Amino acid sequence: MNRRPKRRRAIFERDADGWWVASVPSVPGCRTQGRTLAQVRERLKEALDASVEGEIPALIEDVRLPKGALMVLGDFKLSREAAERAAERAAALTQRAAVILTHDVRVSLRDAAELLGLSHQRVAQILQEKRDRDDDEARRARA
Repeated sequence: MNRRPKRRRAIFERDADGWWVASVPSVPGCRTQGRTLAQVRERLKEALDASVEGEIPALIEDVRLPKGALMVLGDFKLSREAAERAAERAAALTQRAAVILTHDVRVSLRDAAELLGLSHQRVAQILQEKRDRDDDEARRARA
């Protein structure tokens, strides 16, 4: 039987002196502080270990910041995710263009690189990655 570890909410807030204060409200007395998020997370794990018998619960972090900071942070995360998706799409299109230019149109590696705005070494690397992926897929299909 697969048991998922208990999940507990951990609240992270800044105090007046700039320290991070963390607590797990459902665990009496489980409260700590640290100068950085990393430090307060580590100390919170230690506090939980001392307060809870058995498996330490998984924490759902509730980081409390001023509303303006939360809004900007949320916008940043959405923007970053969109940029990552755009970068993945650009990489796929770059590979497709490199293949078409060098195999279908039969331009040289250097000309393909110039058309793509890349070095000829990068285009060669992109084409090798494509060949390696195709080889892996063919091996898996035969297996």
